[in-house]
Amino acid sequence: MATISQQVKDAIKGAILLEVNGRKFFNHAADVTKHESGKKMFRFLAEEEVKHLKTFTELFGQILGSKDWRKHLSSHELEGEAPLVEKLKERMKREEGKGETEAISIGMQLEMDAINFFFELHFNLLFLIFILLYIYTHKMAKRFTFPTRFLVLVDY
Repeated sequence: MATISQQVKDAIKGAILLEVNGRKFFNHAADVTKHESGKKMFRFLAEEEVKHLKTFTELFGQILGSKDWRKHLSSHELEGEAPLVEKLKERMKREEGKGETEAISIGMQLEMDAINFFFELHFNLLFLIFILLYIYTHKMAKRFTFPTRFLVLVDY
């Protein structure tokens, strides 16, 4: 089995938890929503999360060179809820009496948080590729010094 970095494991775990728990969240929203159109919309969004999970399974298989990404994570690492979903469930409990509009707002927030999660992941991967290309193009130098001006691009 190939060894993968903790960063890659965390990215896989975050993506999977986001989709699995997003599906649970949208199904829960469909259950508590009284309006039939709202129920249909939330069920549709839940099914979209399943499609995303299938896409990630294929993508992770290509990246890791293995069809089964699960062997890279222990089962307990995939337990629990994604922090974004936990936060939105708490908000939904607080806003319970406010109806479908609030549920839609919470669902939209979940999707925006997911977009931000993947944007940050994408940015970090692009930055890593940039660093590797920089190192590769300067590998003939006897002494490698990383230009500190690039460090301001990452806020950790």
